Amino acid sequence: MVIKICFILLGVLFIHSIYFTLSGLFVFFKNKTKIGNYAPKTKFCVLVAARNEGNVIGNLVDSLMKQDYPEELYDVYTLVNNSTDNTLEVAKKAGSKIIEVDEPTKTKGEVLSYGFRKLKESDYDAYVVFDADNVVDTGFLKIMNNIYASGYKIAQGRRDSINSTDNWISSSYSIFYYIQNLFYNHARTKIAWNATINGTGFMADKKFIEEYYHPCTITEDIELALIATLKKERVVYTEDAITYDEQPTNFKVSWIQRVRWSKGIMDCTRRYSKDLLKEFFKTKKLTYLDKVLFLTIPHVQVLTFILTCILGVAVVLEMGFEALLFQFILSSFLIFGLVIGILFNAFILKYYDDKVFENWHGILLFGLFVISWVPINIACLFKKNVTWKPIEHGRNKKKVA
Repeated sequence: MVIKICFILLGVLFIHSIYFTLSGLFVFFKNKTKIGNYAPKTKFCVLVAARNEGNVIGNLVDSLMKQDYPEELYDVYTLVNNSTDNTLEVAKKAGSKIIEVDEPTKTKGEVLSYGFRKLKESDYDAYVVFDADNVVDTGFLKIMNNIYASGYKIAQGRRDSINSTDNWISSSYSIFYYIQNLFYNHARTKIAWNATINGTGFMADKKFIEEYYHPCTITEDIELALIATLKKERVVYTEDAITYDEQPTNFKVSWIQRVRWSKGIMDCTRRYSKDLLKEFFKTKKLTYLDKVLFLTIPHVQVLTFILTCILGVAVVLEMGFEALLFQFILSSFLIFGLVIGILFNAFILKYYDDKVFENWHGILLFGLFVISWVPINIACLFKKNVTWKPIEHGRNKKKVA
């Protein structure tokens, strides 16, 4: 009986995975989001939150200074957040304007909010946000101008990697973002649903930010997408505006970062799920339900793990024909999933012109990377608060964009 109940419940949870698999196929649908080509006219304020990023901030600002966009239509500001190194000097020398954050901050969202307040009286049309370790493709602002002029006020660019081949962790991060780029964000943009925001390389209308955006979680990026959805503002994704990002190579650093992500998503679930469901039942628009299902991913992962463990113990204890049959089905399913996963990982790397053979460790171990999220999510269920910790970036490497 226990085995049957577990299989039924796992089947229900499996529908959650099937949903994201099938909805990812929307990427092959006809594009309902029309973006035209326009002469440069949007005035951008580029913001970079930076604490002790002197080793990498220069490369980012340099790439921003070389944008294929009229220099009178954008400014770059580095929000120097209580730094103790030479971040300010390096950023300023590279051409950035400086806003010194001289009050205590607990999250990146608080740092950005400080910058928004300082720039409230400015005449910019939209903000564009990057992390200090990024390098930006020269056509980024040109593409965002086209999106803004087409009537879309919030947009996420493509997140690529500088260092995918370093080790299995950086490679797994790259695969993770490639999957999110293509099969979540791009797929939803194709059918006029809302994409999500990935933390860096995004654009948001200044008036929208001032009126609605007051982040209160440690995942300020996801929170922006949720607020936009509730305010009936489209969040679109573009493959053409590219940000090259430095991925973690240390498992401890990765763990700390992903704890922040999971806890932030869980906080967003509590804050926004009820309103999203209300809008879904009121409007019958699936984009609201889609966001709720997105937010439940950590909880579904934990439940799946617990039920699988219970099922495994029950199979060992009963060891009858029925139990052995279920064990065979489960084992076959896991092996099949492993093989398909490896092939899929190779495909997504090839799709984004990344190095397949040099990323062999990520192709083989991406499943382990995903599984390692289980204890992270379990821990976050019991954590009341998670302290935001800036990630140290030691790489000083330029990406040809």
